[in-house]
Amino acid sequence: MHERLNSYADFVEQPHVRETGLIQWLEQAGVKDKVPTPAVPGTPLPLAGTPRAVAPVPGQHTAAILREHGYADAEISELLSHGTVAQA
Repeated sequence: MHERLNSYADFVEQPHVRETGLIQWLEQAGVKDKVPTPAVPGTPLPLAGTPRAVAPVPGQHTAAILREHGYADAEISELLSHGTVAQA
């Protein structure tokens, strides 16, 4: 693990990384190829399709986040209709 690496691609191709499962390849919405994701030692592996393994798409939580910051539904609707914020 302490050898010189020239790129992230070199790192994920290292035999010890491959054999230890340090990197998992997960499918993500909107991305055609699987995405390399670190499997942190000592933590449960993210299983495909579970919340731990799926990144939110841009705008997926827009309304919920704005509500948490005090915006009313009418204000959120206005922001969405003007394209100020996006929603998935």
